Amino acid sequence: MKPNFKNITRACGVVLAVSVFGTACKKSFFDGTPKGQYTTETFFKTPAEVQAATATMYNAPWFNFNCTYSMSIGDVYSGNSTGDANTAMTQFQNMNVTQSNEYLAKGWAALYAVVGQANAIINNVNNNAAVLPDSTVKTALGECHFMRAAAYFYLVRNYGAVPIVTEANNYLQNYQIPRHLVADVYKFIISDLQAAETQLPVRSNAKGRVSRGAAKAMLAKVYLTMDDFAKAKAKAWELISNESTYGYGLVEKFEDLFYTRNNNNKESIFALQWVASNADGAYGTGNVTQAYCAPYGQELTGSTDGWGSFKPSIDLQRDSIAGDARRKVTYMRANDYYPELLTAKGGYTYPSCKSKTGANVKKYVVGNYEDNAATGGRL
Repeated sequence: MKPNFKNITRACGVVLAVSVFGTACKKSFFDGTPKGQYTTETFFKTPAEVQAATATMYNAPWFNFNCTYSMSIGDVYSGNSTGDANTAMTQFQNMNVTQSNEYLAKGWAALYAVVGQANAIINNVNNNAAVLPDSTVKTALGECHFMRAAAYFYLVRNYGAVPIVTEANNYLQNYQIPRHLVADVYKFIISDLQAAETQLPVRSNAKGRVSRGAAKAMLAKVYLTMDDFAKAKAKAWELISNESTYGYGLVEKFEDLFYTRNNNNKESIFALQWVASNADGAYGTGNVTQAYCAPYGQELTGSTDGWGSFKPSIDLQRDSIAGDARRKVTYMRANDYYPELLTAKGGYTYPSCKSKTGANVKKYVVGNYEDNAATGGRL
């Protein structure tokens, strides 16, 4: 009888499949260490890795806060700017913000993303403290405490009583966290900033990073917000009277604050660190403020954005003091000339009637990539 090679092949195929399946299902198969990515077990082992982790707190978690929320709840809500691009903006402009407002939700989520990032880094740094230099541990924890305090400072002022989430929370055991009294939130903020004040270096070890001076300055602002004028004055004086120690001071000209070549200058206490061009294509590390402020259709950004969504209100323009040199730097009006914009074309002159209020924001509009080549495209 001739062997049935077809059936033998099928049988071998079944045996092979069962063999592979059986091997693949062994528990040890799933115990391998990921080869193509870092894990919390393998990262946070060197100063460079810790610094890379803390660097993320200076941009991406803040993205949706910075995108439209900060301008909406700040300049628009106060009446200094209009915001009429969509319903969410218009609600801030008309002071009838509802709980379903898109920007309100994004602002909340972004600020708690900052809190979550800080908490995660605190835990991972503490878990690896034995293999890290003490200075690395202290600086990283100081940055985390500062960032968490900054996020809560926005949260408590904009939302009132909010949940306090710390690195000690275990969401597997308790995922429901109650709101805390406003007074308790401020106590938490002060505690975090006081910790940062002792942990951070007197001056930052890298440009753009927060320092002990930044913690002191933020504490002064918190005390001022709480109407504790004595503590606010004392803390602020620590910086004012020790300029050579902490390095803060005033730039010579007001307009110098808004050139990207002067990023992280001596007036800068805490600044988010955005990157305009991402080689890896990551989203959420660029500063989109210019996109919403640049006048529509003027090609100032070198891209398809520049929507003019936020415009100086008529009230703000009316209250401007005649002859104030800061006006032209702050917002554009008809025939204002800016040599730093569209430099390849010899500069830019703002035309008349480009917005409903007769003006557009200038101080956050820094131009296209070529206009900022000296800074490597940082905005």
